[in-house]
Amino acid sequence: MRKKSVVLVLAVLIIFALTGCAQTRSYIMGMIKDVPSWYYYPQSRIGRNEISFIGEGLSAESVRQSELVAYNNLFEKLEEYVGTELGREYYRDLINAGAIEDLALHVVVTDKTYLEKSGQYRTILLCAASEEIMTNLRTESRQEEYNREKEVIALVDEGDQCIKNSQDLKAVRLYLQSMILSHGLENLEDGYDYESILKEVKQILSTLSMKIVSSNQVEASCSVLVERRETILKTKVDMADVLASYICVDGLGNSWEDSYAFTSDSDGVFRFRSVNYTLTTVGQIVFTFNIYDEISGIRAFDEETAEELSRLVEEKRTVFSYDKTLNSTLMGLVVFTYDSSWNREENQNWSDYLQNRLISDSLASFKVSYTEQADLNLDGDLSDSEILSYLLKIEDRDIETALILRMGPLRQSTAAGVCHTVVEGKAVFYFKLDSSTFRESPVLNVSGFGETAEEALTNAYKNICNIIYDWLKGNYV
Repeated sequence: MRKKSVVLVLAVLIIFALTGCAQTRSYIMGMIKDVPSWYYYPQSRIGRNEISFIGEGLSAESVRQSELVAYNNLFEKLEEYVGTELGREYYRDLINAGAIEDLALHVVVTDKTYLEKSGQYRTILLCAASEEIMTNLRTESRQEEYNREKEVIALVDEGDQCIKNSQDLKAVRLYLQSMILSHGLENLEDGYDYESILKEVKQILSTLSMKIVSSNQVEASCSVLVERRETILKTKVDMADVLASYICVDGLGNSWEDSYAFTSDSDGVFRFRSVNYTLTTVGQIVFTFNIYDEISGIRAFDEETAEELSRLVEEKRTVFSYDKTLNSTLMGLVVFTYDSSWNREENQNWSDYLQNRLISDSLASFKVSYTEQADLNLDGDLSDSEILSYLLKIEDRDIETALILRMGPLRQSTAAGVCHTVVEGKAVFYFKLDSSTFRESPVLNVSGFGETAEEALTNAYKNICNIIYDWLKGNYV
């Protein structure tokens, strides 16, 4: 028995090597079902401008009876193809002559067998007909079904090829697309029908896996491997489409879930990098097989199968946790506002506002407030160097960087009862408190609107703080 199994495996391997995917599927199905090889690949036995039809009949009485059943089955398939009745005269011609002249149809080969296990006679008929004539006879609705059937077969055959090329997840997507397209079709060949393909999809998903092979928590980056688990070896999966999902936060503090699709290379690996500056400073990246669109398509008519596929995808998810604050330093934060004459104002709370924005995204800062004890210039202002010098003197805080934001109103106006204020602002970020390394933001002219001038000014200041938060996080955090 073991020897026969080995011979069968070798035969299958030889077939894979010598034939295309569609032929391979046909030969294997033929070996399993004990039917002629052309049963699942009839195109190999007909002419170039012909299409094939197969009729099959079983009878416990006689070979002739099985033959009559086969002819009847064949005629039913002809009528299914054109989508209308062909007439009994055509049926008599088929039985008596094995041909229908008006359709340029003729029986190409007949296979007659006695099945010992069931004690029945079996007849299989392969016939060929003019593609042009049959197509012209076909009704519009049947033509649409036929086109869908051809597309289903093409998708499955392409998926088979992907399996051979170690592109398993791409094959799954193609198989699922074929399942969506095959919904409602009743005449698909064995191996291309909905249930057969679903079984294959579940088997493939059960063998696929993802894992993190390298990572950097501070940079929020990692490499992910997709592979197929086999009995002994593991195969790297090429062109695996994987969705990375994560939480982002904008300059207004609004959070949302975002995602981006990655594709594995021939080694089964893709690299996730934190290229989106709105990514939360601390969080998780969730990787899942990206077949959600296909599952959604199936859910439209088969909720149970969609749920089962969703569970399989969820079981394969991989999570990467990151924390970009692990090596971050404490930042001194100073926000000054000025009046229209550019004189520094007291008792402004914009340092609080900007600090709260940073804290909400896990960024550590130390809000600096100045009193009459601080060194002042003659005009009551403080230079950047004076601020940095003050930060260096704070012994109970290990402050290493600093952000200094200065802003004040440029002009105000009122129209139709709405106040409009334009505020100018600029920030400097110091990488070291000795002022040797720093970066300046662009000079910002930002608008604010409100029912009163005070409200418009407040909204303009808020907008500048949000922009500076985005600038800081996008470039230096």
